[in-house]
Amino acid sequence: MPGIVKTLAMAGLLVFGASSAAFADCAADIAKLDAAMKTPALAASAKAALQDARAKADNLGKKKDDKSCGAVISDAMAKAGQKM
Repeated sequence: MPGIVKTLAMAGLLVFGASSAAFADCAADIAKLDAAMKTPALAASAKAALQDARAKADNLGKKKDDKSCGAVISDAMAKAGQKM
């Protein structure tokens, strides 16, 4: 029984670590967003979504809210058909 508890605890730590790493740094996510905005032949709607996310990310970065910043950028990148 103790082996199962230990395994579950380790799995929980791995999941938590992976999810927090995805939103680790707003500045790095903004750099990815800026690179995505330079994509040639980007549709107008995609470019608008990325620009809107850039404005929101700037404000969240100032507030040191890396998790929300990453979520905003990730959603916009998905809408624009770009990979994070």
